[in-house]
Amino acid sequence: MLEETGYEVKLGVKLRVEHNTPSHALHSFRANIVGGELSFPRDELLDARWFTIEEIEELNRAGKIRVEWVIRSIQDARQASFLN
Repeated sequence: MLEETGYEVKLGVKLRVEHNTPSHALHSFRANIVGGELSFPRDELLDARWFTIEEIEELNRAGKIRVEWVIRSIQDARQASFLN
């Protein structure tokens, strides 16, 4: 997280593991920011910002981003009562 976002985080419970291919998996965790500030590698990304859950869901529905695994992770967090 520090390298990609500038935030130091403390990982909590693992929410989901999705295997895209036999050699690649996506892991979702509940995490708390414990330090740092938003920064990102400008040679790799044009922008970075926070999105509300509703904004992520709308962007996904509109086909502007393909993040079904993020949506499923949010749903898992909601079911576990991590998000209200």
